This record gives sequence, structure tokens and C-alpha cells, in this order.
Amino acid sequence: MLFTRLTALAARPWRLALLSCLLGVGITLLWHTLSTPGPVLFVKLHNQLPQIVPLVVFEHGNDFTQERITLTQLQAGETRVVALNHRPGMGYTVTIPWSATRQTSVCVGKFTDSWVNELSITADGIVSH
Repeated sequence: MLFTRLTALAARPWRLALLSCLLGVGITLLWHTLSTPGPVLFVKLHNQLPQIVPLVVFEHGNDFTQERITLTQLQAGETRVVALNHRPGMGYTVTIPWSATRQTSVCVGKFTDSWVNELSITADGIVSH
């Protein structure tokens, strides 16, 4: 019985390809759902300056962890998305070290429940939207 069904599938290759594709998508979705520890906080960072930002450092922590993410060479006009292992509303620090004696630093994200935060680097500093 099973052999005759498999033979019928092999006779129509598009059915076998479709079945394989659907099975692969289903297994991938199941694996992703089971292996992801939780949602992540996304931060969209826009460089609105006419120059390269050499470093941008994100720092945050909670009771058990401390995380530091460093972006390098953020081009003028470029937008990057950073994923933080953090919950909305807890806040995080964004620091731009311009030189050994000058830096811009701000704590953002404390009073929002959004899973996507948008920040811009402007001549006035780091601005949250």
C-alpha cells in the first residue's frame, strides 16, 4: 500500500517536490519555535550625520546577564538593526566614543513597551523616536 503511494508520487515529480518543500518548511518552523529562547528587542539605528560613526556601543543587563554589542564603521546615511536579548521598558545605554576625551552617551528605551525602538544619530546627539 505504502509502496504504491510512493510509486504514484514518483510518477508525478512535482507532487514529490511540493511535499518535500512543505515538509522542510514545517520542520524549519517547528525547530525555530522550539529553539528560540524568547523574543528579542530590535533597535533600528540611523546615522543622519554626514560622516562615519566609528563605534556605537550598546550595553544592557538584568539580574543574571550583562551584554555589550559594538557596531563599527556606521556609514553616513546608513541604517542598521541590532537585536538585544532584553525586554522592552528596561532601558539600555548607547554610547558613541568620538575620541579619547569625548563621547556621547544616552540611556533609552525605559518607558516604552515596543519590541522595536528607533534611534537616530544627529548633530544634536542620539535621538529616540
